[in-house]
Order: sequence, then C-alpha cells, then structure tokens
Amino acid sequence: MLVLDSVTVRYGDVAAVEDVSLTFPAQPSIMALLGPSGSGKSTILRAIAGLEPLANGRIEFDGADLSGLPVHRRNIGLVFQDGQLFPHRTVAGNIEYGLAIRRPGQNAAMPRDARRRRVHELLEMVGLEGYGGRRVDQLSGGEAQRVALARALAPRPRLLLLDEPLSALDKGLRDRLAADIRRVVAESSTPALVVTHDQAEAAFLADQIAVIIGGNIRQIAQPRSLWSAPADRDVAAFLGYTSLIPADVEHGVARCALGAVGVDAADGPAQLALGSDFARPRPARPDQRHGEFRGCPSRWAATACRDRGAGRVLCEGDVA
Repeated sequence: MLVLDSVTVRYGDVAAVEDVSLTFPAQPSIMALLGPSGSGKSTILRAIAGLEPLANGRIEFDGADLSGLPVHRRNIGLVFQDGQLFPHRTVAGNIEYGLAIRRPGQNAAMPRDARRRRVHELLEMVGLEGYGGRRVDQLSGGEAQRVALARALAPRPRLLLLDEPLSALDKGLRDRLAADIRRVVAESSTPALVVTHDQAEAAFLADQIAVIIGGNIRQIAQPRSLWSAPADRDVAAFLGYTSLIPADVEHGVARCALGAVGVDAADGPAQLALGSDFARPRPARPDQRHGEFRGCPSRWAATACRDRGAGRVLCEGDVA
C-alpha cells in the first residue's frame, strides 16, 4: 500500500503541493491524479518516484518509509509525457535497459536469455511484436509511448507512475493507447498512478480519481461518484458545472426553476450544479445512468454538488 502522509514539496518559498495525504492500495488498479495545469499533479508523482525532496511529511510503501531511498532502489516504474527513450538504443535495447541492472534483493542482473524472453513478452503485451530491432526514431508517437510503458514494466515494478502519457498524441491515438494502458496494467498486475488534466481520460482509465486543485487534494472518489457528487464548488467548477441553482428535495425528487429531477439525497434545500453537455465529458463507463429534467427546452447536465458550508448535496441527471 502506498501512503502519502501530509506531504509538502516546495520550490524555494513556493509550495507546489501542501499537506497532501493519499492512500492507494497495492493491488492491480489505476488511480488518476486529475487537476488543472500547475496544480501539483506531476510534483506528487516525482516525489513518489524520489525525484523531488519532501519539505514535510512522509511517503511509505507497504509500511516502509521511502525517505532517503534513492530512485533506483524504490522499484517504481515511471513513464514520462514524452517517453524519454534512449535514442542510441533499439526498441529492445530500451526495454532491456532496466533488466541489465542488479535490482534490490538480487545478487546479480538478470541473465541475458531471461532478459530476451522478458523483452519478447513485453513487446507482445504492448502490441509491438517484431519491433525489437527498430530504432526509436522510426517509431510513431503512440509506438514510442508503448515502448516507454514496456520499459517501465520490464523490471516488474511494485508501482507504475504515468505522467500525462497521452497528452502529446492525437485523439484517435489517445483513445487506443488509453485502452491499451488499462489492458496492460491488468495483465501485468501492476497498480498504477496516472497524472492527467483530461477529465475524459481520467474517467476512462481510472478506478479512482483524486482531484487536485491549488496543490491540495480536494476529493478522492470513483468516477461515477465524482461526477455525481463533487465535494465542493471548486471541484464542481473544474468538472464543468459552472452554474448553481437552488432546489428543494422531497421524496427523492429535486425541484428547481428548470423542472424536476430524481436524486439520491435527503429531503431539504439543496443546490444543483449545471454544466452544458458539451462542456462536461462523462465518465466512459457502461454503468452510468442519468435522470431527466422535465419541461426544460435546452439540454444540460446536472450533478450533485456538496457545499461544505451548507452541507447540501444533489445527484446527477440530464435536462431533456
């Protein structure tokens, strides 16, 4: 289990992330760190990898403090936004790189034959069979990211970190690679943390999403719960719900100026957070269900928004 306890990272006098606490179970699943640019997402990832020193707090894995442990001894795989492949090595050479180094707890590096078998296994896993002898400058952007993913998984890390792995790709390629990442993480039985600013990407990839705004984690929830019950106004606004309107809930129905919608909420005054359909990417899950407003001429999406000050909450629906 990965645990961040009151982690703060500073660049000079500026706190990039402050008092961040997070628990991520060490099991095959994906958590997305979602937030706007400059919110501290990548800084958290780099701190976990050991690339950024902590100003305060602790990072533990399976109860062991990682403070002072160098990057190469953490057994954590890292995929950067641009892949950062070695240009002087072939595809196979890039994937094999980490296998030729003696790992913690090993008396020697992996034998050559075993390394070749592992490279072949990973090339098949990421859909690049027969690419081992190619130079990296012969690869497309999506192929290069697949090689970077295979290289990170080669030493069988206990945790995989992906920093905006899809942001440099066009939409069609992003969609295909996102599906591949979910499949490969499941096949490799490796838990993964993914940094992204793309809400649709986070909703598709992740089993849980941690929303980071201004260097603080504001909410951790499953995709459906996040979109149906943002923790506060800032989270709702980030998710695309730009308008709040008063409503009254009675017997599971919220009534407002736009009409009525079924909700899973206690009776009493509340607020509906609204956003236009095109402005809010919905979680790409087959089990998503939406209610319907009645008597409204335009189409909108309505979601639950918990106002911490007023303790109000409503659930999502569609204005039809």
